[in-house]
Formats: sequence, structure tokens, C-alpha cells
Amino acid sequence: MDLDQLRKDFMPKELVLKLFTEIPSGHWEEQFKLLDDHFKSIKDQIDPDVFFIRTNQQYGFFSWEAGRYKEAINFYEQAISRLTYDDYDFLYHIISSQLIRCYRLIGNMEMAMQWFDTSVSKRRNVDSLFHLLDLMKEYRLIVLDTHKHFDEDYLENVQEIIDGLGFPTELSDPITTLEEIETLNGVWNRKLGQLELNTRDDVKLKKEYLSTYKKECPIGWYRDYAAKALEKLA
Repeated sequence: MDLDQLRKDFMPKELVLKLFTEIPSGHWEEQFKLLDDHFKSIKDQIDPDVFFIRTNQQYGFFSWEAGRYKEAINFYEQAISRLTYDDYDFLYHIISSQLIRCYRLIGNMEMAMQWFDTSVSKRRNVDSLFHLLDLMKEYRLIVLDTHKHFDEDYLENVQEIIDGLGFPTELSDPITTLEEIETLNGVWNRKLGQLELNTRDDVKLKKEYLSTYKKECPIGWYRDYAAKALEKLA
């Protein structure tokens, strides 16, 4: 497999824009037709395994968007059948997280937990803790949906997120703690995204906004990100 090709952006920005802005929400047949036409036009230019993985991933995503979770599972499982964690850990995380989510949404908690355990077991210490946060969010929702107790084996994962990303949070009840972390992360992630958007063409304004963001943000990882961004702009 051509791993360089696998790790590159697969969907042109123009196509993504058309899929999300020109086709009304819920019109998945039109989205699939657009995807089909595009995929046929590039098939001969793409490594066969990369084409298989990436096209099934995209069909899975748009099936999930349309609420067609069983179809999404089929596409995602086909995609991941030819993908290993070492091939592209980021893509493996995206697909496995979606499998957890889709199985949970159709009520198959056994398969949701199988994919959760598989995903957690493949993590390495150098991997993104935001990936782990995403996985723990799915586990929290499984616990709530099944009315089961939070497995103490996963408490160390919650603490790893708190310590590694610098959340100002004490680990007490894990469900409540995760909810707090997820909410806080969402707020400051959106603020950073809005900051980048609003100051894209104004370096002076970006410095000002980043300085304020760095002072006010309670999450260590985002503060460090802002500090490094300010250093580059100095």
C-alpha cells in the first residue's frame, strides 16, 4: 500500500463544500451520487488499497450523517479490514471511533465495547490524548445507555487525560468528570477556532487575541498552544 497516499487529504475542498452546502441535509442519495462520480474519476490514479479504504470511509461517514448506522458500520468495517494502526493511526482512530458510535446508536453495546477495547489497547503513550478523550466520551455514553457501573480499569485513562492535557479538574465521579472535561474542551476548542478565523489576515489582532486567550484559558494544552503561536509571531 502507498502509505504516503493514504496519509494525504483524500477529498478535494471543492467537493466537500459542495457536499455540505449545495446538497440539502438528509439527501444522502444525492451525496452518494456525487461521491460515486468523483471516485470513478480518480480510481485509476489511486493505490487500490488506499482507494478501497478511503472510499469506504467516506461512504461510512455520509451514511452515519444520514442516520443510516447499519450501512455506516458495513462501510467502516470494510475500510478498517485493510487498515492497520501503524498504517495511519489518525485514520484508524477516526474509523474505530465511528464504529463504537454507530454500534452504540443501534443498541449493540457488545460490539461497541469490543471496538472501544480494541481502540484503547492500540494506543501508545505518544498518541494524541484528544483521541483518548474522544474514546472515553463514547465509553461514558455506553455506561449511561446500559446503566452499568464505570469500570475502574478505565479510571487511569481519565486521569491521564486530566494530567496530560492540563485540565483544572479533580477526578471524582468519572462520569461527571468526563462530562466536565468534554464541555470545557468543547468551549475552548471552539474559541480557538473562532480566534483563528477572525484574525486570519491581521497579525497584530491575532497577537492580541492569543494573549487574551492564553491568560483566560484554564486548559494547559491550549495555553501552551497559544504561547507557541505567539512565539512564532514575535
